[in-house]
Amino acid sequence: MPRVCAMSSVPPSVAGPVRLTLDLARLRGDPGDFPYSPALLGGLFAACVALDLLTAQSLGNGDNPIAHALIGESVVLALCWIALRIRGLEHRYVQTATALVACSLMVTLAQFPLALLFTPPVAGAVPAAVPAPPDPLQVLISFGFLALLAWQTLINAHIMRHAMQATYSFALTLVVTWVIASLAIEQILLGAP
Repeated sequence: MPRVCAMSSVPPSVAGPVRLTLDLARLRGDPGDFPYSPALLGGLFAACVALDLLTAQSLGNGDNPIAHALIGESVVLALCWIALRIRGLEHRYVQTATALVACSLMVTLAQFPLALLFTPPVAGAVPAAVPAPPDPLQVLISFGFLALLAWQTLINAHIMRHAMQATYSFALTLVVTWVIASLAIEQILLGAP
């Protein structure tokens, strides 16, 4: 009896990028394996921003969630282009950006259940003089978010290592600076905490 692949019912146009994203999540594969498709990049970017908005809403982050989502994704894509341009590898941008956005979407999908479990403060409640300490579930969920951020940083470093033909330590340093730059830009533009 033939084995049935779990992805056999998924159209090939979807199965390929999903498989490639899962390979990158395991720090295998190469962003160059993604097809050169600006349409795929645009579709993944839109899906990622939409899921970021949904996650922010679940967490009760009501201050400019659209701006936060757009800035977070756009800063990484802009810095990716700059890094590739400096190395003279801008022809790899679409595939590298597609890999970065696909992995960001995957990590955000992993964050979404945590966001649903997180209980934000009740809207309209009078803030206490001293904020209440987080409950144990909120602490555990916060560690989950940090673990996913670390995982995404490692994945992005893996992607950039291949795209730039650089060492992993260089790519990891580059990606960590992107995280810091993204947070700083959000702070400057939106006054994000």
